[in-house]
Amino acid sequence: ARSFITASGDVREHGETGLFLAQKGEPENITAEISRIFLGMQIQCAQCHDHPTDEWKREQFHQLAAFFPRINVRPVRNVKPRSFEVVSRNKKGRGKKGKNRKRIEHYMPDLADPESPGQITKPVFFLTGHSLELGTKDQSRRQALAGWLTDAEENPWFATAYVNRIWTELTGEGFYDSVDDIGPGRDCRDPELLALLADHFVDSGYDTKWLL
Repeated sequence: ARSFITASGDVREHGETGLFLAQKGEPENITAEISRIFLGMQIQCAQCHDHPTDEWKREQFHQLAAFFPRINVRPVRNVKPRSFEVVSRNKKGRGKKGKNRKRIEHYMPDLADPESPGQITKPVFFLTGHSLELGTKDQSRRQALAGWLTDAEENPWFATAYVNRIWTELTGEGFYDSVDDIGPGRDCRDPELLALLADHFVDSGYDTKWLL
């Protein structure tokens, strides 16, 4: 999980960059996938409004997106076959075209005035409240998020989501109705067993072989 979140380099040499390549480096799309894959949570439903069925707020979605505005996916020059690379972009572009002026901080759109720049938003991990200041460089943002997301003491949902996925693959039925839609407020089958497995999975050092 940490290698996916902090990935960089040529996509042909570093397969873990595929997550960012598939989302074209767009912070909102990356945010939705990071939450879905590693937490089992559909926070993208809060992108334009507070989540209709969960506790997540629109601001929390954009605070998570604020970890990713400095990711850039670009073609690798002078190589065959053609390839792309994921790089950090910590300075504002100087070009006249919109893609070259991509901002290095994330702005939450103003729904009342879509033409306005929106509200600049600093990175905050919505499950723990850990935050970084504006101006933090790309790799520092992503390394911090990767650490907070996989810290079992602060965030039990990473281990819970992983165990639920493995259990679903092995038995055909998960502890939740969907591996991509768990979290507070969702009905869980046998929560005591899930908690027991998740706790021991953490104690094993996230050892998938132990879990199997």
